[in-house]
Amino acid sequence: MLPYRLVLLILLANVFCVPSMVMGQDHTHIPDRGGAARIPWYTSGILTEPYYSQEQYADTSLTGFQHYDFRHRAGRLFADKGNVGHQTRSLFFQPVLHTGFRMLPDNFYAGYIVSPADIRFYRPEHVFSELFYITGSANEQLLSVMHNQRMHEHFYAGLLFQVVNSPGFHSRLEARNANLTLTADAEPLSGYRIMGAFYVNRVINDESGGLSNHIAFEDDPVRDSVFLYTAESRYRETAFQFHQVYQPRIVFENDTLNVRESKGLGSFYHAFSYRRKAFVFDEPIAPSGYFYDPGDDPALDATFDSTLVHILENTLGFTSFAADHATWGLPVQLRLSLTHTRINIRNTDLQSIDPDAYGFLKDNYQQLKPSVVLGSDPEHPVSFRAFAEGIIGGYNANDKAIGGSVTGGRLSANLRLSLSFVYAEQEAPYLQNKTRSNYISWDNDFNKVKTSHLQLKMESGIANIQANYYQLSDAVVLDENAMPVQLDDVVRVFSLRLESTLNIGRFYASNDIVFQHTNESGFETFPGLLSQHSVFAKFVLFDGALNGNAGFDIRYNSPYQQMAYMPMVRQFYVQNSYESDHDILLDVFLNARISRARLFVKLEHILGLLPDARPIYGIPFYPLPEAMFKFGISWMFFD
Repeated sequence: MLPYRLVLLILLANVFCVPSMVMGQDHTHIPDRGGAARIPWYTSGILTEPYYSQEQYADTSLTGFQHYDFRHRAGRLFADKGNVGHQTRSLFFQPVLHTGFRMLPDNFYAGYIVSPADIRFYRPEHVFSELFYITGSANEQLLSVMHNQRMHEHFYAGLLFQVVNSPGFHSRLEARNANLTLTADAEPLSGYRIMGAFYVNRVINDESGGLSNHIAFEDDPVRDSVFLYTAESRYRETAFQFHQVYQPRIVFENDTLNVRESKGLGSFYHAFSYRRKAFVFDEPIAPSGYFYDPGDDPALDATFDSTLVHILENTLGFTSFAADHATWGLPVQLRLSLTHTRINIRNTDLQSIDPDAYGFLKDNYQQLKPSVVLGSDPEHPVSFRAFAEGIIGGYNANDKAIGGSVTGGRLSANLRLSLSFVYAEQEAPYLQNKTRSNYISWDNDFNKVKTSHLQLKMESGIANIQANYYQLSDAVVLDENAMPVQLDDVVRVFSLRLESTLNIGRFYASNDIVFQHTNESGFETFPGLLSQHSVFAKFVLFDGALNGNAGFDIRYNSPYQQMAYMPMVRQFYVQNSYESDHDILLDVFLNARISRARLFVKLEHILGLLPDARPIYGIPFYPLPEAMFKFGISWMFFD
């Protein structure tokens, strides 16, 4: 049964809140922009599939502003080590089912490093800038500086700089991360558009390996001995990408209307990207015996494991999809593309002849990826989309994915229903097949992981509901020894997710609830019930000069055997020695806006102030801090 405190908190979250549609008004989307300019932004996907690249706007709202952590902005359904800037694990099962090369199975440092597909290209009328600074207990500091400007009538440029500098509340959890992104978006000729970005990611994390004796820590928090006292994990990435598209058009006279009209002949596009990634694990003393078999002790006084990756990619394609729908009224639109990828990987050679120098082993791959997409206009009452793609040659040779969806309801409708299916055969990520380390090494040749995914989704003005069924054959997971294994049994995962926003008057409750179940105990583990709730009241003071939200956030997960973290290979693995309790986290916050400035104050994990409050481990055994104070401020400029 759920603990009484959770039941009470959820009742408080919703008992005074009813769906706004019942009141005759739709307030489920909270237009909390305070009159600020609407600044549109796009991703590079608009060049290849403008049908499905919906217009987005810069978030100038006050609602949710207290979710300051760069990782938290995309939702809080993840487990972490108790300090910002470290690797996190999603607790909502949602694997990537498109083909392509991957180093790791997880969304690596999600929110803390720049991801190519998520780079935003803003198009302000004049200028759009934001300074965002957060400070908290234990000298935690986050800084985000963004500037976007219209340089010419058809030329825009932008900059984004983010820093995480946090020593952490407990020992050996310091994070020193930074990323920089420069963007440019231009339309120098009619029908021709080019978008480019240069970005740099840097992650430097202390690695503790977790508490070496969590029982002693729970008796006396001062005794927070850890496994690793000098280890450090570093990740550096430098990348450049650009996308260009040309849409030829035919101009003709419309004798009936006596006007000149034009029709597009589709779009031809080209994308180029280069990425250099460096993974380093550095420990200047002898490796800890906890993380390797003493019988295989390499007898080294220090370790410096490194992997360097270069990825060069070119894509050529054609699409008949058009944002202005001016493509001769075709009932079915088409996209064709061919991607060439060259991958160079350099690993530490542990068998190097020279004991005073590190040698290297190299892997080189070249692969082609043909892809086809068919789709109809999503503004039709019934629309569909289908895709197929595969890999020829290289590391991912013979990978394939095929899928499609049918949707009832226009893109702008208040109610939409969709049914989708995807089947994929994928090579295991590189570091699950090949890892060379002074701690742990392996050289596997796994069968391809075969995954089927069926999803039913309903989107409405009151709630969004999605039901998922996954079936995996030959799934790969790191076992209790942190070694990758391929499972013989078929893994089935069921999930049901409900998202809703309820309100009455000035009171709001936002809810995100997930139910999950898997039939295989040796597979990745997830809580059966996972939820987050935000409950707040809106108020206005001083004749409208100050707008505010006051409330609390609740996060809950049911007991489950959490995945542990292996810092040397940056992956999560199955452990069977510890099961979490009913974990409840409660934050109290106050958001306010004065003119163009937004600020928040919050107290995180207030339940940690209760007498005899037990430690909570998001990942064993990394204790989450007790109550911590946070303050943040954002200042926006639109001219």
